[in-house]
Amino acid sequence: MKHILVTFLLSAACAWSQTTSALIFGTVTDGSGAVLAGTTVRAVKTDTKVASTVISNGDGNYVFPGLAPGSYSVSCEQQGFRGFVREGIVLEVNQRARVDITLQVGEVREAVSVQGDITSVDTFSSTVKEVVDPKRMVDLPLNGRRSLQLQNLLAGAVQTRPFQAASLIALNTDMSFSVNGARPNASSFFLDGGINMDTYNNLATAFPNPDALQEFSILQNSYSAVQGRNAGVVVNMVTKSGTNNLHGTLYEFLRNDKLNTRNFFSVGKPPLKKNQFGGTVGGPVLLPKYSGKDRTFFFFSYEANRERNGTTRSDIRLPSPLERQGNFSATVLPAGRAVADPATVTAATPQGVPFPGNIIPATRLDPTAQKFSQAFFPTANLPGNFYSYNLSVPLVDDQFTMKIDHSFGTRNKASLRWFFDDNRRLQNEALESFNSEFNWTTHNGTFNDTHLFSPNVVNNFTFTLNRNTFIRGPLATKVSNWDALGCVSCPYLAPSSVPPDWQVQIANGFGVRVSTAFFSYMQNYQVVDNLSITKGNHLMTLGADVAKVRRNGREFFQVSPTFVFDGLRSGAAYGYADFFLGVPRSVFQNSPLRSNPHKWTPFVYFQDDWKISRKLTLNLGIRWEPFFPVVEERDELSAIRPGQ
Repeated sequence: MKHILVTFLLSAACAWSQTTSALIFGTVTDGSGAVLAGTTVRAVKTDTKVASTVISNGDGNYVFPGLAPGSYSVSCEQQGFRGFVREGIVLEVNQRARVDITLQVGEVREAVSVQGDITSVDTFSSTVKEVVDPKRMVDLPLNGRRSLQLQNLLAGAVQTRPFQAASLIALNTDMSFSVNGARPNASSFFLDGGINMDTYNNLATAFPNPDALQEFSILQNSYSAVQGRNAGVVVNMVTKSGTNNLHGTLYEFLRNDKLNTRNFFSVGKPPLKKNQFGGTVGGPVLLPKYSGKDRTFFFFSYEANRERNGTTRSDIRLPSPLERQGNFSATVLPAGRAVADPATVTAATPQGVPFPGNIIPATRLDPTAQKFSQAFFPTANLPGNFYSYNLSVPLVDDQFTMKIDHSFGTRNKASLRWFFDDNRRLQNEALESFNSEFNWTTHNGTFNDTHLFSPNVVNNFTFTLNRNTFIRGPLATKVSNWDALGCVSCPYLAPSSVPPDWQVQIANGFGVRVSTAFFSYMQNYQVVDNLSITKGNHLMTLGADVAKVRRNGREFFQVSPTFVFDGLRSGAAYGYADFFLGVPRSVFQNSPLRSNPHKWTPFVYFQDDWKISRKLTLNLGIRWEPFFPVVEERDELSAIRPGQ
């Protein structure tokens, strides 16, 4: 299947698209309104003094494509005219800023200086977007300082919750968003022009903290042919860069349980202690016999999160001391029910023949159930044999961002950035004994090179390596598995180094489903190249986006037997009676799963922004997205274990 997307849009001016960059464009005229061709125009980034130079064409039009977001000054000189300087031009991500230049007759050394920013409202493109600037990223309250939360600012964005239909929650960020009714996995996420996604689930992975980000834009719809990959929104985030001045920040955010109150159903106050701290530093690279001012800059950011949150449970009903011995004489059973011999319970006689006094003979008690009870069931501490507990659940997160920018002159600029995030947290499944651990590690490295072949031809090249490692697994318990409890029909199919994913459901009592041991290694390679050409009144972009997405995974899903006790096998309609008799309603066991799929995603596109007149620009684009099937390297997408 092949998909071709053609965009045909009308707008008031040129619409030039780059993944995370912006552009300045305009027309050079004299005092009478006549256009001036061959005029040299210069754009300088204020904080780094890195300059770009272009020449106006025969119609007086000029354009600076591929500019990094930030503050700029634009100057222009032409023999016989006064110089022109406009300062304070602030570019946002994906913005097209129009700066028209009017030159007055006079000497070049006389300069006309204009101070002031261009409008932040993009009236020159049909793209519906939202740009989140640095001030809003820092000033707006963010629970946990997670940058992705700022998607809430977008009209039509709804954060999905766990256990909702098609929620598809990103496991490392605990959040996903549905925009304009689209599924949460229909959006695309980019960091400094390179993909930053869990491509297995098609969700966002970790992103730098707000202090490490310059800003980001969210493109909703009507974007050009350069953008694509998914049908939903396109989120472009840009990290900060160093400047000619050395700057740094230090911070810490503290939360604890000192002013918290006790949960009404809890026997104690859940613990909470959260420390989130870090810092940034950036400036010119200064080495012995080398000064990077106006040329080479660095930026570094580190943030750590140490959180110990409490989880409270008071809904687990445990067997009474008598029930653990098979004595249900004091148990309040549903009307007309008694504990019967399972051999006498049939469809015709669902209540069977009760044991005398509702007491199970000692010889009929299941030894595996008794050992499980002794190993894992504590003594009830609430009326009705309920058990309540508070458990401290730790979360540890470390992330850092490193970036180097270098200007080789007015014709070539390059940057190299590496982002790392390591998120580790504990999850309590049931009681204090059953816990699992999640570890999600993100690596994202991007190299970007912008080369000016001539004032009218610019090439932007981006290479990205994105690696996401997700390891989830149960923590070891005092008993290794069902086999160790004496269950003769419970072979453990995982290696001994992998703890079991205990799964037991007892009606009206205890239930646990420990997270499965899961190892997933995802790695994406992406190359993006955009060639931008200004020819006459045409601004053309020819480009390609080629990526290889790969995942190596191994999952031990329910390799430990799963038991369900509904209380009907003993006729008592009470789960613990079936449990201690050792008669489950159902038993399920799975084989280990392994897969090593990969896929190529090549995209090719062409965009032509044709300025027909000063008030009308025709935007034409075509994009080709061929669909290639997933390839399993070892032919292990399914497994059959004969006879089991």
